[in-house]
Amino acid sequence: MAALSTDTPRTTATILGTQAQVVNADTAYLGGVAALCTPQHATSGSRGRTEPFSGAVGQLVAGLYSRATRLGDTSASPPVATSISIEDQRVEYLAVTGLAGTVADNFKLVYATTDNDFTLTRPAAPNGNPVGIVVQFRTSTTCDIILYGLMTQTMLSLSGGTRKTWCLGSINSYRAASGNVMTGIGAPCHGRILSVYAQCVEANTDADVSSTINLEIAGTNVAGGVVTLAFGDAEGDKKSGTNVTADNVFHAGDLIDVELTVGTAGTNTDPGLYNLFVEYETLPGI
Repeated sequence: MAALSTDTPRTTATILGTQAQVVNADTAYLGGVAALCTPQHATSGSRGRTEPFSGAVGQLVAGLYSRATRLGDTSASPPVATSISIEDQRVEYLAVTGLAGTVADNFKLVYATTDNDFTLTRPAAPNGNPVGIVVQFRTSTTCDIILYGLMTQTMLSLSGGTRKTWCLGSINSYRAASGNVMTGIGAPCHGRILSVYAQCVEANTDADVSSTINLEIAGTNVAGGVVTLAFGDAEGDKKSGTNVTADNVFHAGDLIDVELTVGTAGTNTDPGLYNLFVEYETLPGI
């Protein structure tokens, strides 16, 4: 094919208000969250069509239905279609569970369990994908959100989603005195630490060994996420940290330190070896 050398008018159309077929016998309600039937979710009768969001495995949020109630009838010729807004949209005074009704709500991720049930709490699999983000708090029950459309959902999938696991490295449970065991680890992006845990690789063999580890972000201790390393930890054990509650937001390039606090030092010849992990979610911006 030759490279374009002259003006070539092409047919274009806005993706806001695109006509879409609805799965046969499903009802699309005006203002309801629409889901695309991806190959991982579709059946022969739903492939390439939309349906009300239910959180089923493989569903992909596409936006809001923007035409009044329409019953899917894919046997019609042409098939019955309804309008669907598949660009990001601001939705005002949306009822969302888990709100505080303060500025602390802003920029929190929003999840959905059905086409009309929204929450700040990440649901269990399979419907743990965020459908939007709070942009303005209103009350303890309502807020304004940006509902992620098809383009944003696609970008989230290409980037591996918003929740990630980061291995900071290996540490042993012995130190003669409390202090940093890792320093200056550069944060890869803007995000929020959700949990900290260690995986026991080699068990402590000294009954006296007992210590705790915690993280610092740019010199400030993360509130929570404290992991205890002690005699009795078996190889393969996951050692969960305490709940992370505050001071857990980092920006790209922030330096993270790992501190170890000695309880009982034990000896240098028989420490345990652990891999340290951080679970975090990415946040808008850097």
